[in-house]
Amino acid sequence: MLMSFILLISTSMILISVFSYVLIALIVLGIVLSLISLLSPRVSYVSSVYLIGLTVYLNPGFSLTQSLINTVPILGEINMLSGLLKTPVTSIISSLFSLALLNLGIKGYEIYLSKHADIVKLDSIIFSQHGLPKQANWNIVVNSEVKLLKSNEKLILSNTPEAKYELCPTLVDHKYYVPNKVTGLAFEGEVIRINYSPVDGVPYEKFRNCFTVFEVEGLPPDTSFVIEINGASLKLKDRKFAKLSLEPLYWKVNEIRISREDEEEIYEPDIKEGLTFRGGTVKINFRRKVIRYKTAKIPSIENWDPGIWVGQEVYGYRVIEVIGLGGNGYVMKVEKNGLLYAMKVLSVNKFTNSLEHFDNLLKESENLEKLSKDPRLVSIYGSFVDKNNIQSALAGDYTSYYKYPPAIIMEFMEGGTLFDLISRVDLVQSKYWQYIVKLVIKEIAKALTFLHKRGYVHLDVKPQNIFLKEKINGEPEVVYKILSSTPGIIKLGDLGSAVRVGEKITQATPAYSPPEQIEAVITGKGAQPSMDNYALGVTLYKLLTMKNLDYVNYLDKAFDEYIKGDPSIAMKYINMAKMSMVNFKPKLPHNTLPELANVVQGTLVVDPKRRLTSYDIVKILEG
Repeated sequence: MLMSFILLISTSMILISVFSYVLIALIVLGIVLSLISLLSPRVSYVSSVYLIGLTVYLNPGFSLTQSLINTVPILGEINMLSGLLKTPVTSIISSLFSLALLNLGIKGYEIYLSKHADIVKLDSIIFSQHGLPKQANWNIVVNSEVKLLKSNEKLILSNTPEAKYELCPTLVDHKYYVPNKVTGLAFEGEVIRINYSPVDGVPYEKFRNCFTVFEVEGLPPDTSFVIEINGASLKLKDRKFAKLSLEPLYWKVNEIRISREDEEEIYEPDIKEGLTFRGGTVKINFRRKVIRYKTAKIPSIENWDPGIWVGQEVYGYRVIEVIGLGGNGYVMKVEKNGLLYAMKVLSVNKFTNSLEHFDNLLKESENLEKLSKDPRLVSIYGSFVDKNNIQSALAGDYTSYYKYPPAIIMEFMEGGTLFDLISRVDLVQSKYWQYIVKLVIKEIAKALTFLHKRGYVHLDVKPQNIFLKEKINGEPEVVYKILSSTPGIIKLGDLGSAVRVGEKITQATPAYSPPEQIEAVITGKGAQPSMDNYALGVTLYKLLTMKNLDYVNYLDKAFDEYIKGDPSIAMKYINMAKMSMVNFKPKLPHNTLPELANVVQGTLVVDPKRRLTSYDIVKILEG
């Protein structure tokens, strides 16, 4: 009894220390009633009601209705219990509870003592949810700001007079849970309880502002299509579907091809990609087009003639002419929607790791497209690789290769390649040639530096892959002035050969590849930037001398033996090439610029670690 009395007195002193004398008198009366209730349980009910009334009086913002409805019954139950037990213990609890209630009320809190037991500051708003699984998260838009919360987390807004809120369904384990409210307006001191319940289907009609709706038209019934949304691919047959998302959606859809005996139906979307926000509608209309193929006999892969594509459409691009042939494929001039592009069709070879190379290309295509935005690289606009068609072609189904060749769509370079420029004798023999060569090598070295810093190796640097954006005619002096004054006119192309540093190599051009690159094709060793730097040195040597390196014949033989299936003999030729490199001293024209000679000597080195880097080459040529 004594301890209870001391506790009450201590609590009361803390409360009244901040009050005026008038308030002290009112509170003292409450304390007296509480003390009397220690002796008589019947008085405790009266004291509790008195203290609640005092709280309401001292705090006009106090919710009398809610507090009395939710609180008085609790106090009544305590007092009834004390009456039954005839003990002062419950009386003490009742009195202390009333004092605590008074303290909270005076300090500006509003008390909701229902089963949720929320205590709210008068200038606060509380949002809480019920009904979601424990692992789920929920969200609410308050005053146009999205709030993300865990399932057991409440949103408490302080110093907020009012809040306009909007609620959306939550997707948990492929099941939608919908809130019992859609929108509303909450005021300070309120507790908004949101109840979620599971529903069948997608509830986008009721919660339209929470979903992006996609509507697809123009496809035959039961025809599937693939749409990529924020990097995730979905294969669908539904012509109308909704996507729930808090963030903007970047979507992308490709054309659909339905192949028949001698023709192909192409369904091309009128819009291929876009950015949309929730609450929006995206309408995609597919347009049908029919391509009829030549009935001429299709050649075998080993004797393929790219001219069979001329006049035909490949992936919606009309082939105008074949403009380049090489060991790795064919380059064709193509047209689509009035614009010119270059399409490189990659060759398929039974004797090399074609599938592995195409795997890498498919995996890296998006990254290579981004890399190609550098002004010194030929832009890539898209790639088409289907391993199933490649496997069919390797198995003898050449129609698959004819209809669906592995291809890369690139920027069309009107000026052709550096290899074409070499054919101009007047230019090569002029005093400007060395300066043109210096300019070209410096630009390509910068392009390689860009690639190497981002973790890629080109693996096919050579004059045939160095392009000019525009046609250049005129005297040698005019050519030099145009090249030196036009940014972005010199570009490194064929990024389709590029792989990440350390990844396996599946191809090489022996005339421009270092011995270790051909060795890596055989042994499975990884690609290194030093391989590109060597190839750039060989390119420079070729431009200055118009000759191949003395030991190239060993590398040619090594590659031939590997193709034939005899790697041991191939390795012998590679070692012979390395031995020749040790004693190799490049013979350059007597008037060669010293900086060009330094680059040749610093790159054509047998030890990859001792070669100049692309950055070193840039510094030498800029010095």
